[in-house]
Amino acid sequence: MHIPGKRVGYTLYLLVAVGLCLYVLFPGDIVRNHINSQIGHLLAPYQVEIEQVKPAFPPGVRLHGISLRHDQRELLQLAPVRVSPVYTALLESGQSFEARAALWGGHLNSRLHVTAKRGQATMTAHTTLNAVALDNIPELERISGRALSGRLSGKIVWDSSQSPDPVTADLTVADGRVELLVPWLAIEGVDFQRIDTVLSLNRQHLSVKRCIFAGKQINGNLSGSIQWRYPLGESLLILNGVIRLQPDFGRQLQSKLPEGLVPAADKNGGYRVRFGGTLDKPMFSLE
Repeated sequence: MHIPGKRVGYTLYLLVAVGLCLYVLFPGDIVRNHINSQIGHLLAPYQVEIEQVKPAFPPGVRLHGISLRHDQRELLQLAPVRVSPVYTALLESGQSFEARAALWGGHLNSRLHVTAKRGQATMTAHTTLNAVALDNIPELERISGRALSGRLSGKIVWDSSQSPDPVTADLTVADGRVELLVPWLAIEGVDFQRIDTVLSLNRQHLSVKRCIFAGKQINGNLSGSIQWRYPLGESLLILNGVIRLQPDFGRQLQSKLPEGLVPAADKNGGYRVRFGGTLDKPMFSLE
């Protein structure tokens, strides 16, 4: 072997040996405990638990067994997430990372930035969801108590320094369906072509700033809030808005309900609607 060839061979051997050493000696438990502690502090009163951290190539780590909990109750499980540093942001204050994951048939991409001032850590995260299948999330049906389907896409911003509304989201569900717990007039579910929602979350208070929906049976808009309670079926609903019945669906209702039971629509063909009660036992009124 010529000298240049030997040098290339030794270099490759050295790189492989160093890579194996880093993989075998990687302090996964230490990194896992540090991440659990830092994120748990930022998300309080929620906790994030990560079962395993492994090194990844190109340089980064892969997080396995991720779950979101509240008072020891598991709310959500996530697929493995790959986290890597953002090298173009090395000269900026703080630390920046990218997180990517295949998520329930879709994808998640997130840019995270962590800073520490006077011992206080803050985090911002800009997350994009693309075509996440709601019917692939078993926890969602368990939380809501009904079958849900559709493709979820949109953007979520989390800024831990913003105490009034640390989490804001602009989300869209395409081809959605919501199962009715008790079929009403032989209707077992409500189908939607599209639902556009603007939300904000502060600990256990979810503010629905705007929800615009269009479907085969109804379309309209809602706003209000949901106050999370545990068990989640006891969460309180306060939602108000306007719905409009599609012509075929309106005629179907008129044919099955006693005359006069459905109030007259306004000049735009809409009805004022109010939702109250809980997720398990929602109540609504039509005006």
